[in-house]
Amino acid sequence: MNTDDAGTCGARKILVRLAHDHNGYPTASVEGLWAQPVEGGYRIDSLPFHAYDVAPGDIVEVRIDGEMAWLERVQHSSGASVLRVIVKAADELNEVLAALQQFACPCELERSTRMIAVHVPAQVGIDALLYFLLVQRQAGVVDFEEGVLRHAFSAGLPL
Repeated sequence: MNTDDAGTCGARKILVRLAHDHNGYPTASVEGLWAQPVEGGYRIDSLPFHAYDVAPGDIVEVRIDGEMAWLERVQHSSGASVLRVIVKAADELNEVLAALQQFACPCELERSTRMIAVHVPAQVGIDALLYFLLVQRQAGVVDFEEGVLRHAFSAGLPL
């Protein structure tokens, strides 16, 4: 979502507290996600780079604290999954991004960390994408994690 349009379309930034791993990553403690007001909550429009258990299209409940809206819980899942891909070598970043976009999944790039957030809509199959990522991981090109995995996948995938 274009942040310049936020005020004109009723969007609100929903804040999500971030957990840190044993290395202190991510360095931020909060991620802001744009959302549209809908009956009973807000529909997430942003693709999370660090927050877990939330995806674009989810309807969430928020807690208002002054000017800030904090994510409390997901009320209705969109069925979408979010994967996060770290490209190990900077010179392979554009190639990996182009390959990921061939899976009909919107992607966003955080160039400074070589991270690509991948939105897998509910109606898009995930098996071919996971297979691609597993092959690339084995080749040492990428590493990846699931921000939220809601798709069923084939038992034959070597996860």
